[in-house]
Amino acid sequence: LGLHFAERIQLSSHGNLGFAVSHGVDLNECLGLISRYYQTRMQAISITSELDEHAYTLTISETCDWQPIRSLLYEVLLASLLNIIEFVIGKEVKRCTVYFPYSAPEWREKYDELLPGKVVFDSDSAGITIPKELLSITSVTGNPRSVDFARSQCDQELTRLNQFSTVSEKVSSIIEDRHDYTITIEEAAHTLNMSKSTLARKLKVEDKSYSGIISTLRQQQAESLLLNTDSSIESIALSLGYDDASNFNRSFKRWFKCSPAQFRSQHRS
Repeated sequence: LGLHFAERIQLSSHGNLGFAVSHGVDLNECLGLISRYYQTRMQAISITSELDEHAYTLTISETCDWQPIRSLLYEVLLASLLNIIEFVIGKEVKRCTVYFPYSAPEWREKYDELLPGKVVFDSDSAGITIPKELLSITSVTGNPRSVDFARSQCDQELTRLNQFSTVSEKVSSIIEDRHDYTITIEEAAHTLNMSKSTLARKLKVEDKSYSGIISTLRQQQAESLLLNTDSSIESIALSLGYDDASNFNRSFKRWFKCSPAQFRSQHRS
């Protein structure tokens, strides 16, 4: 399943990282982008790289327990990496060696059929070794300006991922950064490089919900705007994503047990 699934993963599906890699000048730059920004795609792995006299090695390790789908995940990850390498250097990918940290499964022949290059099982760690001379092969789709743009986007994603410890904090940051309280859960999930169902599940683990986060942020912003600006109630309602002031009034009374106008009058005085 992992090998066949990897065949269907398009480079464009890797978000900003995929865009960066697809425009890398050569294989060396593409592998460097992967090593630096892999966390924007998956946080359950660690990728390290090493260059010696003869080869460049990417090593993958688990940062949490992958059972019972450990072999499937390694199939997807390593096959996907080989697909990316093949995108850049073409048939030369056959000179690479891929290592799996488990014994050969019953479908061993599928690895030889679907993966280019040499396949090694029972390795101490998972990874791919690339002959050093292949690093300088240029990509026909290379575009330095596009890479610079994608790199800046990846840097922003990394900053957001590393700045907050919980998923709910990351979601709050996305909404506050955009000042848009109508962002859907699908849009937030896409920004965090996960599915809607995965985001909802992770929020549930933190005893949070997406609608609850939106409501809390609206409440905090409504209070701030009422006390610190002279904006009209209608203007504040629109800035918080409400279609009209009456819907905003109903939400506000639920939060503070009074109308926005009463709240402003009481607390300002």
